[in-house]
Amino acid sequence: MRNDSGRRYVESAHNGWRFYLFVRANKRAAYAFLGPARYVSHQGDRPIAITWRLEHALPAMLYQRYASLAQG
Repeated sequence: MRNDSGRRYVESAHNGWRFYLFVRANKRAAYAFLGPARYVSHQGDRPIAITWRLEHALPAMLYQRYASLAQG
């Protein structure tokens, strides 16, 4: 990892940083708060693609709305 901001995410389990996920279906939509997320893995460096795991399950309504945003 070449930059400090990427390292902040990758090393978050040990450095005290916490991250919270907000998503929206498109640029005009309001954000929905999905809660705290934990770093799982990453690919690349510039840009970096990070896989997160939500600490709490999504309510069914939000899962149906945002499932199409998943890439894997």
